[in-house]
Amino acid sequence: MGDNLIGGINRNPSVPALDGRDLNWLIAQYIADSRSRLSTKRTVDCYENKLKWFVEWWGVEGPKNEWLLRQADLERFEKYLRDVLSPLTGRKLTYNTRDDVIRILRRALHWAYDSGYVGRDYSNWMPKTDGGPPKRKAISVPSLERLLHAGAGSHNPQRDQAMLAMMMGMGLRRGEVKNLDVECLFFGDDLSGHANVTGKRTRANRTGQRQAAFDSATGLYIMTHLTAAGYTDGPLFRNRFGNRMSDVAINVIVRTAIRRAGLEKEIQGCHDLRRAFATNFRRQNGDKDMLRRQLGHAKYETTDLLYTLLDIEDVKLEMVSPLSSMGAPQQ
Repeated sequence: MGDNLIGGINRNPSVPALDGRDLNWLIAQYIADSRSRLSTKRTVDCYENKLKWFVEWWGVEGPKNEWLLRQADLERFEKYLRDVLSPLTGRKLTYNTRDDVIRILRRALHWAYDSGYVGRDYSNWMPKTDGGPPKRKAISVPSLERLLHAGAGSHNPQRDQAMLAMMMGMGLRRGEVKNLDVECLFFGDDLSGHANVTGKRTRANRTGQRQAAFDSATGLYIMTHLTAAGYTDGPLFRNRFGNRMSDVAINVIVRTAIRRAGLEKEIQGCHDLRRAFATNFRRQNGDKDMLRRQLGHAKYETTDLLYTLLDIEDVKLEMVSPLSSMGAPQQ
């Protein structure tokens, strides 16, 4: 047997490590490069905010490790994210936030390799995020109606109801609502029509411009706001100083209406109203390609995966099996 021996067990194998003394500097270079490449400032700001979790963690853990970063350290970082508290909410980070941090850090490490800053691709050291996204339920029409009624309780009810109506009745993003001008709206005799929307820029739509339709019910809320405000041009939604409303201000209005309606457990924010529109559109047997166009997606897979919250009850309503044409079973 001794003649066949080809090796033994190394009880103390060397563990690959990255010299991480300049790691936070490297992340700063990634943010700077992203700002030069991406046209959407908010996206890069999001990258920077998410990566701060790692920058701060490594600032503490790096000296303890003599600035050597190992795969096991990244696994410890993922575990750290599970228990850390958000300074904004005082609660543990949601799965989606933790997954964003891990995903963006993985992207930054891959960029460092592609850009020649490191000699190997360390992005494959990144672990998967523990857990899974929360199961979302579609918002019911009665709940949406309650939310619209809650909007009437503000100091500017026509404006706030029109804003809510455009999110749930057209599927617009918060930023798209913010960017709308009166000149972008086109009404028919029954108050249905369309809006020229400017929103999220993508590879498929470099300008972020598209058209989105609205029905007469949504159009009535918009026209009521225009009549009350007396606007004929300029920003559609304005603050008390007459300036275009910010994303933050719109978010506060929507969240206030949600709280006033007692719907905090069912609706978290603006994007849920976009999902509600998509789900209701499909439940009404709307053409999926028309829905894709309305939401501004390049592929329906995005619409179907992230926005149409259909469930088993929807399947049961549409269920037709071969047995249904066979008649009653024979006894």
